[in-house]
This record gives sequence, structure tokens and C-alpha cells, in this order.
Amino acid sequence: AGGGAVWRHVPKSVATYVTGNAQRANITLNDSTMVALGVASRLEVPGDFSEGNHTVRLTGEALFTVAHHRGRPFTVIAGGNATRVLGTSFMVRHYSTDTATVVAVQDGRVAVRSTIVAAMQFARVDRSGAVRVQPASQTMFGFTTGVLTLNGMPFPQAITELNRWYDADIRLGDSALATRRVAGEYAAGSLADLAAYLEMTFDVRVVRSGRVLTLFQR
Repeated sequence: AGGGAVWRHVPKSVATYVTGNAQRANITLNDSTMVALGVASRLEVPGDFSEGNHTVRLTGEALFTVAHHRGRPFTVIAGGNATRVLGTSFMVRHYSTDTATVVAVQDGRVAVRSTIVAAMQFARVDRSGAVRVQPASQTMFGFTTGVLTLNGMPFPQAITELNRWYDADIRLGDSALATRRVAGEYAAGSLADLAAYLEMTFDVRVVRSGRVLTLFQR
């Protein structure tokens, strides 16, 4: 789904769904919960999920639309943090490169640790466990429709996001570029699309060799 693929491996106790760079997937669990799994992400579903163990584990990013089941909370563990709901639509993100876990609520409410997060709010949980709640924007959920939004992110950090999004290997051929900030919307597409967008937006010269895109100042 979404220009990507998903592989499912089912050992005795866990069903694992995995996407690679530039791949997304739509998954429906057996309680009718829908999961839009982001790029380079991994979702582990317990083997006794159908018996009521609705605790899943996520590395990466996913939007969950949880069907309401009285007395059966749905829990997502990501980055050591638990998000619990009864029925709602919410996004959880924690990649291995992230310094915090982000939970954004589209509809309904969720509990992140002891903090309640309402619709169109997001919680940022840092490594110490501190929770900060702020207003959310629809762009936080855009990955499910194939749009990555970067909001003034430092170039080195943006490269990590773009590499996952396009399955690229972006390198800076000029260290001065590291001081720039990256903003804009990036639709899922090819490496050629990305190279053209970078050249046009940042006035850089892109040298491509396979998946490697090396950026130079003009």
C-alpha cells in the first residue's frame, strides 16, 4: 500500500509487520483496528491478540484507528512509553534516531503515561519521561496519504527523514549546507523527483550515483 510493501512473519507468539525505506502499508487487525504503518517501521502484534491482549509494540511511525471494545483498552508501546485508548484515531512515532516519543491524536482521547491528550493535540515524551502537550496540525498525519512535511528542520536531521521517505542516501558535499534549514511538503516519489526538488528549492547541485545523492552549493 502507498507505493510500498509489507512482510508478515508469524512465530509462535508474535506477528510482525515491517516496512522498509520508501514503503508504507495499511493493515487491519482482527478486532477491526486499522493501522497505517509509516516508512521504515515495525509493528509487533501479540499472538493472543484475538483473546484480548491488545498491547502492540511499534518502532517507527503509525496511525491507529482503534475500534471501540468495552473493557479492552488498546495499548501501543513505543520508545518505552505506553499510549492507552478505548477507541480513537491517533499517531505514534518513535524511530531509533528520535530523542522523544510523539503521540498525536486525530479523534478522541488517549492517555500517555498519566497525561490525557485530546483531539488535535500531541504529546512529546522525552527520555526522562516528561510529557509536554501542544496543539497538533493535520500535517502530522500526512504520512498516511504519502506526504512528508518538514517544518524548518536542520539539514542533517532532515536528511534522516528524507532518506527513510525516499530510500535515499543523501550526503552533503559541502559542509556549509549543514547550517541550512529544510521546510516544505515532500510527496512520495522517485529519487529523480527528490533530486529535482532539492535542486529547485535549495539552489544546490545534486550528483546522483544509484541511491546516493551528493549535494553541493552552486
